[in-house]
Amino acid sequence: MPHSDLLKTLLARRSLKIDELTNTPVSATAANGALMAWTMLDFFKDAFAIQTQVRKAMQLLLAKKPKSIAIVVLGDLAQRKLDTELAVYGAWMNSAQLPEH
Repeated sequence: MPHSDLLKTLLARRSLKIDELTNTPVSATAANGALMAWTMLDFFKDAFAIQTQVRKAMQLLLAKKPKSIAIVVLGDLAQRKLDTELAVYGAWMNSAQLPEH
């Protein structure tokens, strides 16, 4: 996993277990200055809860107004396909500028 040492350090500092990423996404800045966010999707939950988890992780990144986002998904082929679709949709929908009144 990319930047796994950073993730391990972050989880230890926050006293979180890896499986808690299904409820709480986390973020940290890598040594190269890149902002990273990690989450785990729990497909035993309903679609709304899964999309909410993706949105929470994306918001950690989008709050910094990045010029670009790189999405990394891990797992078997079917899992990566579904995760990718959700992540791209989440980034697309949550990065759109909404009109202000």
